[in-house]
Amino acid sequence: MKKIDLITLKSAVKGALRIYEQDGKVVLRRFTVCQEQFFNATVNYINKQLKCKASTSMVIDFCSQTENIALKADCFIASTRTPCFFDVYCDGKMVGHFGYNEFKDDKVSFSVNLPKGDKRITIYLPNLFEANITEFLIDDNAYIKPYKNAKKFMFLGDSITQGYVAEYPSKTYANQVARAFDAQALSWAIGGAYFLADDLAEKIDFVPDVISVAYGTNDWAHGYDILNNATEYFEKLIKTFPSSKIICITPIWRGDLEKRKMTATMPFDKVGDLLEDICKKLGINVIRGENLVDKMPENFIEDVLHPNDKGFSEYTKNLLESLKEKNI
Repeated sequence: MKKIDLITLKSAVKGALRIYEQDGKVVLRRFTVCQEQFFNATVNYINKQLKCKASTSMVIDFCSQTENIALKADCFIASTRTPCFFDVYCDGKMVGHFGYNEFKDDKVSFSVNLPKGDKRITIYLPNLFEANITEFLIDDNAYIKPYKNAKKFMFLGDSITQGYVAEYPSKTYANQVARAFDAQALSWAIGGAYFLADDLAEKIDFVPDVISVAYGTNDWAHGYDILNNATEYFEKLIKTFPSSKIICITPIWRGDLEKRKMTATMPFDKVGDLLEDICKKLGINVIRGENLVDKMPENFIEDVLHPNDKGFSEYTKNLLESLKEKNI
């Protein structure tokens, strides 16, 4: 088997704005240098300087006739949760799931045998860990042709959009939606995030057809000024990406309402109404999050706040139906 060089690998990676070699590893970054500098200078409970390094919604996506692939990566903690897994798809079907479910820095290596002939191969990187690739191999006589998606999607939001806490990275709602639309995805989601216009970059080369925005639940829990912060955020987003269609997803149900209501400045069920009023004035489509996931504990992990794989599947199914209704 042959090792894929950086230039070839870069052509097949999606979801990263920056790809470079450092200490013999291929480093992938989904935020700009300026954004990371801002995160590093901002000390708060979110710990953005760590979480921004996660390989959220990044994939290696290419066509090839290779019958074997092998990957090695050094993985580092970039969240407060444990799933560190890679999913491998061949022509849209999962053929491998590799990694670990512990809160530690560790190496991951795997190999997959694939059917003969030309095929599309998609490798989903961990959503909550930083994955630096140390080696990627295919058959000696095989080629790599980057897969060309039909659309480009950007996902903005908090931990739920980032994928807390799906064991399978391919089954977060963002990755499932991107797959359904044959879209190349860029995620700027960070666990704990809220409406903050300063998080947005002024200009990037990636121009999305659709931008999904899903904040509000952390804003509510910490008593932030949703009206002014969300208005400022959406106004800057429209200015930054004037040609993109923007969708606002209001918060899904959370099971800790009694615990959090002491810090909130309004009833939780009013957050969706407030965001809908803001978006209506700005011409932004709204999808009501309370209709996406049934209010049942079995759809969530133990905190009854973050969906599990079952909850993400339900979220995706209902979100795709809503997007279809809005002709997205």
